[in-house]
Amino acid sequence: MEFDSLINKKELVFHTAGLADKDLDVLCDVIRKTQVLESLILSCNHITLDSGKLALALSYNDTIKVLYLSQNKIGPDGAKQLASALKSNKTIEKIVMDGNQISDAGSKSMAIALMANSTLESLNLSANHIGDAGAHNLSTALKQNKTLQSLVLTMNMISEDGGQHFVDALGSNNAISLLN
Repeated sequence: MEFDSLINKKELVFHTAGLADKDLDVLCDVIRKTQVLESLILSCNHITLDSGKLALALSYNDTIKVLYLSQNKIGPDGAKQLASALKSNKTIEKIVMDGNQISDAGSKSMAIALMANSTLESLNLSANHIGDAGAHNLSTALKQNKTLQSLVLTMNMISEDGGQHFVDALGSNNAISLLN
């Protein structure tokens, strides 16, 4: 991965590239300095986000609109790092991070970020071991966030009780058009 070959691309695709956090230094530099990158696809790798480097780069970026992190190893700690970036990032509109085992703890971090973020329109948290506590946290965020239009939570462990939290939240949120 060389800086000069990446800095002027509108889309970077590293799907199934075998990347881990230790491999992201050049990419983080590109993310911080790019003026054109709009889509970053990092699906099916070994990324945890635990180091905070990628999240920090995203917090300073003002061009990326789409971020794919599906099927990595993010977990609750990585979700907390990403959530921290979302509090200050003003351009990311879509995040797909299904299959990362973020659990209720990670969804709580994402919910806190949703309360502060005003640009994210679509969030896919499918297959992340999220239960009713996570559903409660996310639904609470929906009562405050008015920009998120799509929240996908399929293949989690949310019961009818957890689903009821979303029903209640939708009473005060007209922005959501897809809750799955």
